[in-house]
Amino acid sequence: MYIRINGYVIAEVKLPCPKEVLELIDRFTRNREAYLSAGYNEEQLRNEFINPFFKSLAWDVYNEQGYAEAFKDVIQEEAIKIGGATRNSPGKFLEIETLYDRIVW
Repeated sequence: MYIRINGYVIAEVKLPCPKEVLELIDRFTRNREAYLSAGYNEEQLRNEFINPFFKSLAWDVYNEQGYAEAFKDVIQEEAIKIGGATRNSPGKFLEIETLYDRIVW
């Protein structure tokens, strides 16, 4: 991975990739057409790729620790408002949309 500023490479970072991430990449590659189809929805994307990806990076995606809402690693989108008045805005968020409309190959 390269870190770029204004198009210039300023550093190269070599990080080990978790085995689970490599498996997700392989699965996506094998079934690419299905995942890019209009019938593949956001919930499927979250359940099959996004949640397993962050779980492989040691995020408590399913709140297995039993934390209260304010302390969870991941808050489902129903609990926060994006694009409007945001209450208790998280430091980081990921908006999931279908791959069909977003990925250009």
